[in-house]
Amino acid sequence: MSTETEFDNPSSAELRVAGDVSLEKVQITSLANNTFFDIKNQVITLQIFEDLFSPFITGTLIVKDSLDLINSLPFTGQEYLDLRVYTPTFDKSLKSDGVIDQRFYIYKLTEREYFGEKAVGYQIHFITADAVTDLNVAPSKAFSGKVSEIVAKIVKDTAYLNSDKQLILEETKNSIKFISNFWPPTKSIKYATEHAQNPNNSSTYLFFENRKGYNFVSLDYLNDQPVYQTFKSGTTHDDINKLGGSTRVLERDFSKILELSVPTGFDYIDRVRHGTYASKLVTHDFTTKRYGTVFYDYLKKFGEGKETRLNQFPITTDEVAARVGSITFTIEKENQVFTGFGEIGVAKVLQDRISRMKQAESFKLSLRVKGRSDYTVGQKVYLDVNIPAPTATADTPNDYKDKMYSGNYLISAINHVIDREQHECFIEVIKDSLIFDLKTGKTAA
Repeated sequence: MSTETEFDNPSSAELRVAGDVSLEKVQITSLANNTFFDIKNQVITLQIFEDLFSPFITGTLIVKDSLDLINSLPFTGQEYLDLRVYTPTFDKSLKSDGVIDQRFYIYKLTEREYFGEKAVGYQIHFITADAVTDLNVAPSKAFSGKVSEIVAKIVKDTAYLNSDKQLILEETKNSIKFISNFWPPTKSIKYATEHAQNPNNSSTYLFFENRKGYNFVSLDYLNDQPVYQTFKSGTTHDDINKLGGSTRVLERDFSKILELSVPTGFDYIDRVRHGTYASKLVTHDFTTKRYGTVFYDYLKKFGEGKETRLNQFPITTDEVAARVGSITFTIEKENQVFTGFGEIGVAKVLQDRISRMKQAESFKLSLRVKGRSDYTVGQKVYLDVNIPAPTATADTPNDYKDKMYSGNYLISAINHVIDREQHECFIEVIKDSLIFDLKTGKTAA
């Protein structure tokens, strides 16, 4: 099947091969003169990028233009892009997680090149439309109350981000008070995120946008969700049927890892310098004139089992060279700055948050797979990776499994790349733990 047909006939509902895509709408609307153009047929490549550590979705369009849109709209930095993209056979309702259906703001146009006298190519850069509000609203306000309630207010209130997107909110146990000193909404949310704790005392909250909308959740919340997809290395494309022919299995095609790379296997020095394994916190309370010292031990914290991990075993053993004094944080406590709120600084969460964020990226892999419009950041996936070595016929799947790199991961970044040929996803995944015990070599039951 040619994907170009899907571009021209988005009503087609048949998924023939993995990577098929329906590009139903690519419409640019100009606020300058209230005109709009459907540029679906001018699109060469569409990329949509999501990041677990970014508040907004971004993307680019490479366009071959023979309609002189630059002057017809015209392009002045006052344009919106309406996209509607989905994998055929997926639920196409407006509330479906399998549909990319969103309005973006076009904030930049680059790389304009002329193709003869009748056509020109250029790249359009876009971002979630709420980013425009974030750039133009900077209130000076005092916030107080539960951290999760403060974030919900900033996202939804007309005085702040004023977003109508769905907000997935994990309730926090702690309350804070702070003053937004002419901060944009996302800066206030970032401050709140860095102070948040869930009922299990996990201080790993993130604020990000994905296919479902905005998310204010902890790593524990993400780690605890079911596996959305299993990706396998070395999977065959076809099953042999009884007549000797082959039958393409779409689910296998979607799960096959086309390319896999490990940018950095591990970095011991970086882990020690960032307090991954251990750290010391020295505090000075200006109000009470007292010093305090708190030690953080990764393995002790892991052994308590109060926090949710992606896999069962830690990334190191008690033989690792990591003293608690190898990294020391020194901060001033802010006690009773606001009446009734006690200490409002980051002393309670600093060591745990820094360590857990580093642990989350203990293993970071990059993979290329056949694209599906329901893949999004924050999903939990399983990687079944084979060892790069010869195998014997008597070997079981467990014998050729790469135990170091197999396991549960979180999608931390994803780039949907859609062109006239296919839809592919370039995915970055991260994990904080292992499926086997480093000392005994035994895997989880």
